[in-house]
Amino acid sequence: MATDPRDTLWKYSFDTYYDAYFEELLADSLIKRWMRIDFGVKIIVALTASGSAVAGLTLWNEPGLKAVWAAISLIAAVGSIFHTTVQAANLIKEHTKSNADFASLRNGLEDFRRDLNIHPQFDVDSKNAEFDKLRKKYDECSRNTPRDWTVTDRFRIRIKNILNDAIRDQIRT
Repeated sequence: MATDPRDTLWKYSFDTYYDAYFEELLADSLIKRWMRIDFGVKIIVALTASGSAVAGLTLWNEPGLKAVWAAISLIAAVGSIFHTTVQAANLIKEHTKSNADFASLRNGLEDFRRDLNIHPQFDVDSKNAEFDKLRKKYDECSRNTPRDWTVTDRFRIRIKNILNDAIRDQIRT
């Protein structure tokens, strides 16, 4: 028995929708992660900057606080080097663009799938052509997505679970 091409288009459009939504959520989580790191490093550097040096010198004269100030200064120095090396601000910018690109694609796929649902006897050829354009946009977004060394399998699973919860009613088993 032959498979209805409409069912095949539904399946493939869902798969692309799922992947685009996943990448959108992943980028959003990475933006939040890098913004927290960026903010934390900026705060610790500001605390140990020259304006705070007077406070540091005061703490340096206290025997119990000498080690604390040395540790804070060391953390600030390492944090500043790390921050500059990984270019946190640039990563935030790149992930923000990726997030917007995948959100736009996800919205396009939602519109596409809504149209398939409204017109169940759609013209397969014209809808295939429309889906091909969306698929090419997905490929382009994927190529332009920055790779982030902080993304682990555990992080991906967490995002996948968030996504599955968000679209539970759309997942067919």
